Amino acid sequence: MQFITIFAAAAPFIAGVSASCYTSGASWPSGKGDKAALLAAESACDEMIAKGPFTFGTAETRKVCRPLAGDKTKSVHFEIEYQANYSRDVDRALCIKAFSAEINGCNNGGFHEEGNIWWFIADPQAASCK
Repeated sequence: MQFITIFAAAAPFIAGVSASCYTSGASWPSGKGDKAALLAAESACDEMIAKGPFTFGTAETRKVCRPLAGDKTKSVHFEIEYQANYSRDVDRALCIKAFSAEINGCNNGGFHEEGNIWWFIADPQAASCK
C-alpha cells in the first residue's frame, strides 16, 4: 500500500508536470472554477497562439490580460513562458488545459509547468487590465 501512495505522489514529477497555487493576492470572483475566468483562458490562448506563429522561439514569453466578465475592476493575467533553447509549437488544447488547472484548482491562481519547458501562469488581479 505504501508503494502505491509513494508512486501516486510522485506521478506528476515523473510525467514532467507540476503545478503550484499562489497563497495570497486576488482570488477568482466566483471561487475555483470561475466560469468567466475559464472563458477568458480560452480567449487568451487563442490570442497568444495567434500573436505570431504558434511556434514559440527560444526562451519566448507571451502575456495577455483579460477583464473578468461583468466586473471592470477585476482581470486575469495569463502568461506562457517557453524555456527551451530551440523553437517549438504550443498546442491550443494544452494551453487551455494548463490555464484551466490553475482556475479550477487554485483560489488565487497559480502556475503550471509542462514537460520542463512550458510555464503557464493564470493570475487573478484586483485591478483592470492596463
